[in-house]
Amino acid sequence: MCHAAKTRMSFPPCADQMFGNIQGLEEYTGCKVLHLEGNCLRSVQGLGHMSSLRALYIQSNAISSLEGLEGCTQLQHLDLSSNPIHSLSGLPPSLGTLHASNIGLESSAALSGLAEMCPSLQVCRVREGEVASHSPSSLPLSQVLDLSRNRLDATATPALCTLRALRVLYATDNPCSRSANFRRLLISSIPQLSYLDDQPVDELERCGCEAWAVGGRAAEAAARQAWREERRKRSKRTTATFAVERAQRRVLREISGG
Repeated sequence: MCHAAKTRMSFPPCADQMFGNIQGLEEYTGCKVLHLEGNCLRSVQGLGHMSSLRALYIQSNAISSLEGLEGCTQLQHLDLSSNPIHSLSGLPPSLGTLHASNIGLESSAALSGLAEMCPSLQVCRVREGEVASHSPSSLPLSQVLDLSRNRLDATATPALCTLRALRVLYATDNPCSRSANFRRLLISSIPQLSYLDDQPVDELERCGCEAWAVGGRAAEAAARQAWREERRKRSKRTTATFAVERAQRRVLREISGG
């Protein structure tokens, strides 16, 4: 049982207290952040009145259903990791960040419709074997996507390539990340991708990958060479400009001194 002090926005510690259900929070309509992680909660019933709640931490409980969050209309951050949840049905549409590692999703069907349920979702972390190979296509709006340590094979790569809003993608420890040309395909298909697995995507790599997508390895090598040559020319121009400016300043000092 989770009872709290009689103010409308502040709470005593509610995490790691072995609470079995949520009770006594009816007065806390102004609460914006709530920590209930590490308890024995089996549901989230009892939070529907918290229309101002922005962040909810319910990881490491025994929650099997998200029914009860319908009233949390401003919820933006939700961590439900390490709960035996087999469906994400019930997520509020306001959600922008979802942490859902180790929740026991059995198939990609459990992620279907996620983009429609949460149109503002930008950060989604789903790890530890919870998704199958075609599930990424249900997350077209995500900017940060963590699919590490799942079972995504090479057939997932085309679906990942459709996530045009991605900026950061973690796909390590998946069969697809070891397939031929995985980085080239992703980088050439996703214009804003700036970090892939454990490496940033720099200008040279992007230039080469985009050329590879058009003309193969020969085009990639030529594009990389042209990029390096242009970089050297720019460096020389910058050095020459700096030398001219330095000479001009020296002349002006000599004139002023005379």
